[in-house]
Amino acid sequence: MPIITLDFRILDVDGVDIVDPAVIVRLGATNSGHTTMKRFSANGRPIRTTMGAPAGSPLLVRVSTTRYRDSQKFGAVRDGLLTAGEPCVVPRRPDAWLPTFTRWDALPAEFGRMLALLGASTSLRLIQRSRTPNSCSGSMGLAI
Repeated sequence: MPIITLDFRILDVDGVDIVDPAVIVRLGATNSGHTTMKRFSANGRPIRTTMGAPAGSPLLVRVSTTRYRDSQKFGAVRDGLLTAGEPCVVPRRPDAWLPTFTRWDALPAEFGRMLALLGASTSLRLIQRSRTPNSCSGSMGLAI
């Protein structure tokens, strides 16, 4: 089994190199069922590593991570270097999504009418089983 150098990038949808503690790269020959695998961590930089590879070119490069969806593409081996062309772009898995949160008191002026309407509401319930309406003003509004 030849040893090759794998040189590629895995980017998130914002074009930033991913950070993930467990990345698995599988290489599969398109003309046979042979595959090889290597596990490593992605640290926010382009990836360059050596690994065993099945004979043949092109190879199917499949990337699996813990925080992002899987991706696959074909790569060509030339002079012991496997290049996969354009970077793999992977969206986060829904359970690893880290949404940004803006407090009510930090919302821009465009939300002013909505905040006033919710603040004056007599029927808003912040908890599904709440029996009494809650206010969206004062400390209660800041907690949302």
